[in-house]
Amino acid sequence: PPFPSWTVQDGSSEDKIQAVLAALHERQKIKKDALADFEKRKQRMRAALVAMEKENEDLVFKQTQGGDERSQLIEENEHLRLSHSKLEKDFLKLKRENDKLKKQNALYLSERSQYQEEMKITEERIKKEVEK
Repeated sequence: PPFPSWTVQDGSSEDKIQAVLAALHERQKIKKDALADFEKRKQRMRAALVAMEKENEDLVFKQTQGGDERSQLIEENEHLRLSHSKLEKDFLKLKRENDKLKKQNALYLSERSQYQEEMKITEERIKKEVEK
């Protein structure tokens, strides 16, 4: 019913009009209060939505930043792996060169020792011939 039934049943026409106006004012006040409550809830929801959007942006930024850091670390790791591989190759090359030089040095020492031995023999022969 649009108005409470008791407001229009009892009393004079003036009383009935006053009762209807009072009921209208009461309804208007209830609607106004409900609208105010709705607006407050709407503002709280908007604030919550803004906060959630900000949090979402922060999370997306962190994910993006984390992804950037991860890809940067992957890139650095790849670079280090390549550097390590190159260093291993260089090390093996130097080791081969070192082994080669060791062999050459051993050969040189052997030849020098042989030469020194021959020089001693020659010196002794010369001394013997000089003594004769």
